[in-house]
Amino acid sequence: MKRLIARQPLFNAREVVTAYELILSFDTAQLLSGEVKKEELPDNIRLSLYGSEDSSDEKIVDVCIDITPEILLGSDIQRLSKKSVILYLREPFNSKPEHLSALQSLKADGFRVGLGSFATDDKYFETVKLADQLVVDFRGKSESELRLVPNWCKSYNIKTVAHNLETRAAFELARKLEYNSFHGPFFHKAEYVAKEAVPGFKLNYLRLLQEINDSDISFDKLERIIKQDVSLTYGLLKYINSAAFGLRMEVESIKHALTLLGIMLVKRWATMVAIANIGKGLPVEALVTCMVRGKFLEELGHKLGHAQRGDDLFFMGIFSLIDLFFSRPLEEILEEMPIKADIKAAILGDGGQFAELLSMVKVYEDGDWKPLLASASKLGVSEDHIAGLYFDALDWTQNLFGSS
Repeated sequence: MKRLIARQPLFNAREVVTAYELILSFDTAQLLSGEVKKEELPDNIRLSLYGSEDSSDEKIVDVCIDITPEILLGSDIQRLSKKSVILYLREPFNSKPEHLSALQSLKADGFRVGLGSFATDDKYFETVKLADQLVVDFRGKSESELRLVPNWCKSYNIKTVAHNLETRAAFELARKLEYNSFHGPFFHKAEYVAKEAVPGFKLNYLRLLQEINDSDISFDKLERIIKQDVSLTYGLLKYINSAAFGLRMEVESIKHALTLLGIMLVKRWATMVAIANIGKGLPVEALVTCMVRGKFLEELGHKLGHAQRGDDLFFMGIFSLIDLFFSRPLEEILEEMPIKADIKAAILGDGGQFAELLSMVKVYEDGDWKPLLASASKLGVSEDHIAGLYFDALDWTQNLFGSS
């Protein structure tokens, strides 16, 4: 069976992803002992946790995984890859000296270690010297408290992780205070500006999105719309020729794409490319989140008997973050978009038949397993299927961006 695992990005100050933190629906000890089989994990996460025989494998990215003081005392941790795993120890030790000894051995073996802010306590002085990172939860702390940590860590050559940044303002504060890494949902939280302040090129793309998603659009009109914008044409053909489609021939024109793939699939990709152009300057992870949401919701809809609404559900995932790309309220943007009423209601939090599906993908991103499993049970979908759909959406998106 598949296991629920959320993958949350850590960014550098330029908002480039440097690692992912893993949120597990099971105990880390189960993973390390082999009770959770490697085959139950998605390929990219399995490679990051356990490594690959091919040392040049580009799919391997750094991952952060929580461990407890008790786990330090066992040998199972040696199953993990020293190259790509960062061990997060957020709980303070008890009085046993063997915890410190075990941590020293792991560091000597080449593991990287992230400690919770408990390590700033004087009694953990010996532990601090082993830390590569100090993880600071930003929630509920004053600026004066947060300011002390980077200065303190510089004395020990420790990198700082600003954790649980829930707003763009929190991220900007952490960056101002010279933290090194940044975690939290801030990267897909919109900051609204006055309507007239939206750049003209974004409004042009909004008009394109309106026309592309018109339910009555014809083959010829869709082709004309896409051809109006050189970057849209180029980007669309580039994506259609990517590994995500697996076509055996190269698609050389919009008309060729329409002939091969049909109006709905081309509409989908024209929408995605338009949003990618609008989102230039935003973290790539924001667009990745859109695409994962869209693909997950489309496939979940198939599973629940809504195959005929697959495109609507895909667009629901995409447009659930459209305010981020335009810096305008969702209500204002969606009012101008030809989106079906039940899809619009779900995005705006007004209920409807698809509201629970959108909520499921959001709580999955948060690693909030209890409400996710409650919704899955209500809808008659197993944990195994939910995990499989999410992993498949991640793989599909990774292939798409890997070929772009």
